[in-house]
Amino acid sequence: MPAQAATGFRLWYNDLALHTQASAFASPLTVTVADVTNFDSNGNMERLPGLGSQAATVTGFTDTVAVDDTLHIPPAVARMSFNKDANPTVGDIARSFEIVRSSYEWGGTVGEPTGLTVEFQSKDQTILQGNVLHSGITTATGDGTGFDFGTVAAGETLYVPLHVELATVAGTSPTLDVVWERDIDINFSTPTTLFTFAQITASANTFQVATVAGAQTETFHRLVHTIGGTGGPTFNWFSMIAKATV
Repeated sequence: MPAQAATGFRLWYNDLALHTQASAFASPLTVTVADVTNFDSNGNMERLPGLGSQAATVTGFTDTVAVDDTLHIPPAVARMSFNKDANPTVGDIARSFEIVRSSYEWGGTVGEPTGLTVEFQSKDQTILQGNVLHSGITTATGDGTGFDFGTVAAGETLYVPLHVELATVAGTSPTLDVVWERDIDINFSTPTTLFTFAQITASANTFQVATVAGAQTETFHRLVHTIGGTGGPTFNWFSMIAKATV
């Protein structure tokens, strides 16, 4: 398989679009290894997998106002969502996990851009892999493209994080209302509302996470959005869907 250049990652940390600042990104998964060698091991080491931990490291350049203000004081709840495409579309693979910021460093040399390095650790679960439901700029009310995510079994929970780039919200008294719907087919002739997100403004609710427990047999999902305000209300936002066993 040919190599692929990393040119278009999309990195979201709550309401911060880190991809506008980042030039390098890595998200390693590590698992501790427990030594269980005993006298009956026939002279061989025996090991068992232990605790797992997802991490992420972002390196790049910083706007010391928009970026530093967000990263300097970590929020009570934080989530990173990301995918590898410059212009992701509905259905593209995406990943997300709840995080705590473990370290943050910024600085620079005279005449050079101010650099940043920020490291995150998973809070209490490994990474969730799912699919993009929306990515991009919204200026008008509309229905999102439906996606067949598959069934959700009892004991599984659906996660839909919603990241809105606070720094680029524009317009006079702009509002964004987002509703998560599901249906039995792509036509959405009889949609069911799974979750209504709190109204998003230029100063509130720019990061939210919706969770819905299984079992669910209606497999198609979409996000319906309503724009309010005057003066060209604009929102740049990202959302995805994933599931995990709880």
